[in-house]
Amino acid sequence: MPQIVFITDPHGGMKFISDQWSEMTGLPPEAALGNGWTSRIHPDDLDRTLEDLRRALQTGDSKPHRHRLL
Repeated sequence: MPQIVFITDPHGGMKFISDQWSEMTGLPPEAALGNGWTSRIHPDDLDRTLEDLRRALQTGDSKPHRHRLL
Protein backbone atom coordinates (compact mmCIF):
# COMPACT_ATOMS: atom_id res chain seq x y z
CA MET A 1 0.00 0.00 0.00
CA PRO A 2 1.65 3.29 -1.04
CA GLN A 3 -0.35 5.49 1.34
CA ILE A 4 0.93 6.73 4.66
CA VAL A 5 -1.14 5.09 7.37
CA PHE A 6 -1.18 5.60 11.11
CA ILE A 7 -3.35 4.56 14.04
CA THR A 8 -3.58 6.58 17.25
CA ASP A 9 -4.68 5.81 20.77
CA PRO A 10 -7.54 7.94 22.21
CA HIS A 11 -5.01 10.60 23.30
CA GLY A 12 -3.29 10.98 19.93
CA GLY A 13 -0.24 8.84 20.64
CA MET A 14 0.72 6.75 17.64
CA LYS A 15 0.19 3.01 18.01
CA PHE A 16 1.03 2.10 14.41
CA ILE A 17 2.89 3.93 11.65
CA SER A 18 3.32 2.47 8.18
CA ASP A 19 6.67 1.71 6.61
CA GLN A 20 5.94 4.43 4.03
CA TRP A 21 5.83 7.06 6.76
CA SER A 22 9.17 5.86 8.08
CA GLU A 23 10.69 5.86 4.59
CA MET A 24 9.50 9.41 3.98
CA THR A 25 10.66 10.81 7.33
CA GLY A 26 13.68 8.62 8.02
CA LEU A 27 12.36 7.91 11.52
CA PRO A 28 12.13 4.20 12.41
CA PRO A 29 8.61 3.07 13.36
CA GLU A 30 9.59 2.30 16.95
CA ALA A 31 10.96 5.85 17.37
CA ALA A 32 7.76 7.36 15.95
CA LEU A 33 5.38 5.59 18.31
CA GLY A 34 3.72 7.48 21.14
CA ASN A 35 4.60 11.13 20.53
CA GLY A 36 7.89 10.42 18.78
CA TRP A 37 6.34 11.26 15.41
CA THR A 38 6.11 14.92 16.42
CA SER A 39 9.90 15.22 16.15
CA ARG A 40 9.52 15.24 12.35
CA ILE A 41 6.88 18.00 12.20
CA HIS A 42 8.20 21.48 11.41
CA PRO A 43 8.17 23.52 14.66
CA ASP A 44 6.05 26.27 13.06
CA ASP A 45 3.37 23.69 12.18
CA LEU A 46 3.40 21.54 15.31
CA ASP A 47 0.83 23.39 17.45
CA ARG A 48 -1.71 23.50 14.61
CA THR A 49 -1.08 19.84 13.78
CA LEU A 50 -1.65 18.77 17.38
CA GLU A 51 -4.77 20.93 17.68
CA ASP A 52 -6.24 19.46 14.49
CA LEU A 53 -5.49 15.96 15.79
CA ARG A 54 -7.11 16.73 19.17
CA ARG A 55 -10.20 18.12 17.43
CA ALA A 56 -10.50 15.06 15.20
CA LEU A 57 -10.17 12.72 18.19
CA GLN A 58 -12.79 14.64 20.19
CA THR A 59 -15.37 15.06 17.44
CA GLY A 60 -14.64 12.11 15.15
CA ASP A 61 -14.61 14.57 12.29
CA SER A 62 -11.41 15.09 10.38
CA LYS A 63 -10.44 17.42 7.62
CA PRO A 64 -7.50 17.49 5.25
CA HIS A 65 -4.40 18.70 7.02
CA ARG A 66 -1.01 19.74 5.73
CA HIS A 67 2.19 20.30 7.60
CA ARG A 68 5.84 20.44 6.76
CA LEU A 69 8.21 17.67 7.75
CA LEU A 70 11.80 18.01 8.81
